[in-house]
Amino acid sequence: MNQDAKYIYMARNPWDVCVSQYRMMSDLSIFRFQDGSFEEFVQPFIEGDLGHEDYFDHVASGYALRDEPNVFFLTYEELKQDTRRTVLRLVHFLGEEYGRALEDDEQILANVLEWSQPENMRKVVVMDLKENESPEWKDLFTKKKMTSKNGYEGDKNKYPLVKEAK
Repeated sequence: MNQDAKYIYMARNPWDVCVSQYRMMSDLSIFRFQDGSFEEFVQPFIEGDLGHEDYFDHVASGYALRDEPNVFFLTYEELKQDTRRTVLRLVHFLGEEYGRALEDDEQILANVLEWSQPENMRKVVVMDLKENESPEWKDLFTKKKMTSKNGYEGDKNKYPLVKEAK
């Protein structure tokens, strides 16, 4: 880890991650899981058997670094619960001068909070695959645009298996 760099690690409720990842993998043909059910997806997610790093191991490694002076560890739920306070903590972490600047100008802080809302991020975080079209992209993402999803907690509650697990 580069001691001169600053790292921001955001963890998220594992059930929300599971649902989000399931939706992505069932939407994109590259994963060949279009016909897979959520129930079939859960166990491999929990076991870290999806062909990439285990979610729980990844979060544990980030959490282990939380007390390092150049690491800002937070949860998505914490950010959603008190966005203003969390953004101010983050900005102070990036540089005290930035934190003071936001605290001294309520309008700039209000703008940052407004522009970072999921509905506003969706307007700017779009990758139109037609711009970089290639046969591979076309096959992988047929008629899809990559965008920010809803950005809200609780999507997991739409899945009965998650409700039962609670």
